[in-house]
Amino acid sequence: MLVLESSNREFGPSSKTYTHPEGGHHLPLAQALEASSRRLAAAFTQKRDLTELYGAQSEQMSVLASCAISNSMIIKPRRKRLQTQRRREQCRNNQARYRARQRESVHELQERVEQLREEVQNLSATRHTLCYGVQTKNNIWHVVVEYFRLFRYGYLAPMSEPNPSNLRDQEWFLRSAMSPDIVIGEQSGVDALIEQWRRYSTYFGNLNFQLKGMEEQPFGALVATASFSFTITETSLRHVFPH
Repeated sequence: MLVLESSNREFGPSSKTYTHPEGGHHLPLAQALEASSRRLAAAFTQKRDLTELYGAQSEQMSVLASCAISNSMIIKPRRKRLQTQRRREQCRNNQARYRARQRESVHELQERVEQLREEVQNLSATRHTLCYGVQTKNNIWHVVVEYFRLFRYGYLAPMSEPNPSNLRDQEWFLRSAMSPDIVIGEQSGVDALIEQWRRYSTYFGNLNFQLKGMEEQPFGALVATASFSFTITETSLRHVFPH
């Protein structure tokens, strides 16, 4: 509360004073009014500033939120599309590299299989050469015995023979033990002998080729006595006796 006092003096301008509510001392009226107006203006300005600041912040926050929402609605799908396209392209590249590695692996396996087949064939040839070549050249008796042993039941067909090595043994024995110009009827050669045995085994059934005896002849010749039995089948009549 302000207490104002006025006094009139004879000389000099009139002056008014006020009493400060806290200190109790007197101030000139002009200063008191100025201080009071400043206090009121400060209080009003502070309240107004807080209100306006709060309102401005609310408006700014709402504007920023709306901008963020609109930006997210506009930008995020674009980024998502870019990420999706990049991911798809990466997946396609990975699949292409995987398929290329698979094809390369299959190609390498095929080449390795072919190499192994060639090695097996070469080793088989070496084995048969070592097995029959030296023995047949040094002992003609062994050649005859082995020939009747291998062809006792004819030329074994691949489908009927469970052990493929026996089939290869027959062919390798003939190529190792027989002369390249061997004569079979009107034909000659090891291939002609193999074909003759193949026809016997195809056209007739129950072939049985047994050695009965051997007799050595002059000049290194050998005469073998054997029995050869077979069964005439429908295939025999169709191919051997067509009429």
